[in-house]
Amino acid sequence: MVLQRIARAAWLPLVGALFAFTCASCQRGPSCHPVHGKVLAGEQPAEGALVVFVPSAGGDPKQPLMPSGRVEADGTFTLQTFDPRTRTTQPGAPVGSYVVTVSWPSVDPNEWTQHHPGEEMPDRWQGRYSSATKSDLRAEVKAGANDLAPFPLPAVEAEADK
Repeated sequence: MVLQRIARAAWLPLVGALFAFTCASCQRGPSCHPVHGKVLAGEQPAEGALVVFVPSAGGDPKQPLMPSGRVEADGTFTLQTFDPRTRTTQPGAPVGSYVVTVSWPSVDPNEWTQHHPGEEMPDRWQGRYSSATKSDLRAEVKAGANDLAPFPLPAVEAEADK
C-alpha cells in the first residue's frame, strides 16, 4: 500500500511536466524561418512599401498567418509573422508557397487614415500588386534562411510621389 502511494506520487510530477511541455509547445505558434528580400521600383528602392505574404491556395485555414514587412531605405525588407492565436510576433515566416502583395502608399499613411477613415489608401501602383487576386508575384519559403531574389516592379512617375 505504501509502495503504491510512493509510485503514484512519483508519477504526478512526471505527468505534470509532460502536460506543461505540451501546452507550452502549443503556445509557441508555427515554426518560422528568416526571410529577407528587396523591392525595387524601376531601379530605385520602394521605401515605405508594405510587403505581405499570403499563403497560396491550399494553405491551412486554421492558421490565417500572413507574414509581412516594411521596405527600408535601401529597398530591403525582413518578414515577421503575427500569430493571432498566441498574440505573438516571430521573425520570419512559416514554410510554404505564397502570393506576395506589395502596396506603396503615395500619401502619409497616418495622415490619410486620420482624415479618410475606412477609405482605401492611394497606391503608387494603383493596386496592381496590393491583393492576392491581382498580384502575380510569388515566393517559396523553405526551412532555414531565405534570401529571396529582388522583386523588380515598374518605376512610378514623379507625380505619384506628391
